[in-house]
Amino acid sequence: QTRLGVELPHLSMGMSDDFPVAVEEGATLLRLGRALFGGRGPGASRPGSSVGGEGS
Repeated sequence: QTRLGVELPHLSMGMSDDFPVAVEEGATLLRLGRALFGGRGPGASRPGSSVGGEGS
């Protein structure tokens, strides 16, 4: 946590596919969206990736 000389209050690591291992390794924050809510549908876009948005 102090490798860069900055004390980090949280160790954030792990996502839906690897959260059991992340917990074993001491993760304090996990992203579990897919584990809780399921995957996105085939036509769903990701946040921030709008079609026809800026620069199109």
